[in-house]
Amino acid sequence: MNGRAVLQRDAFDVGALARRKAELGLTTSVVIPARDEGQDVGAVVTALHAAMAPMEGTDIALVDELVVVDGGSRDDTVAQAERAGARVVHQTADDGPGKGAALRRGVAATIGDLVAFVDADVRDPDAWLAVGTLAPLLLDDSVRLVKSAAQRAWQDGAGQGGGLGGGRVTELTVRPLLALLWPELAHVAQPLAGEYAADRALLEALPFERGYGVEIGILLDTARRCGADAIAQVDLGVRAHEHQPLDALGRMAAELVLVVADRLAQEGRALSATDGALGLTTLLLPQSVRGEDGTLTTEERTVRREALAPLAPDVSGGPLPARHGPSRRR
Repeated sequence: MNGRAVLQRDAFDVGALARRKAELGLTTSVVIPARDEGQDVGAVVTALHAAMAPMEGTDIALVDELVVVDGGSRDDTVAQAERAGARVVHQTADDGPGKGAALRRGVAATIGDLVAFVDADVRDPDAWLAVGTLAPLLLDDSVRLVKSAAQRAWQDGAGQGGGLGGGRVTELTVRPLLALLWPELAHVAQPLAGEYAADRALLEALPFERGYGVEIGILLDTARRCGADAIAQVDLGVRAHEHQPLDALGRMAAELVLVVADRLAQEGRALSATDGALGLTTLLLPQSVRGEDGTLTTEERTVRREALAPLAPDVSGGPLPARHGPSRRR
């Protein structure tokens, strides 16, 4: 497959994919990180459960297991996920906080040879959130990571407006950095997409950024280890997610810049001083704050990044039969 081509979901047949999976002797898992997503997680699980149903006239399903990783929700996320049919595992104190830590917990709690990740806040979800990203992994052994190229819908809201876009942090921070520093990845439409899939052998060899830098870290690390041609993209249409306020996006963008700086340092192209490939990097991010008396002052926010070590191959476990040795795909 041409890594620069964006594959269309209607190019794949679910039944053919399931048969291909059976022929290869592979298993598949879906991991959904969720924290206070009770409003949406049930619909996402229900939609993905369609891919766990056996194909007509066979006992073959495309997806073997589905796990929701609860990140300490204070609402009914766990109840809604279980009601919809998901197995729920909990992010622990040992895991630490953050999306990346939740994803790592999900990889450790599943045993699929191929693992798809799906965000819990997708509106109007369907099974292709996982089917589409698993497909190239089943059809081309040279593909190691598949990113969703879905276009993001901008919902009406304060200071946002409507329409379509790639996400503000993506378009204003990440894609310009990729074009400048890793031009071979400039074609990746949604480098931060929460819908993507990879083979377990790769995921267990990579460090996971603990927070929001996990997606850009996985993308850059995959390109360095396997080459840009090992990354495929699938167009999953238009996706609507909940949008965060600008203050939160500013912190996210700063964390992503820290991850980029760390990966540059690992390649010997230091953007700034970092304290080790898996160490803690800190950035003081000034912001302007106007007090109740109208006085404008400058405060500093501290943004940190921390990476988790690669997973040991034997930490996986789940409801499927125990897997012995490395992934059957690799």
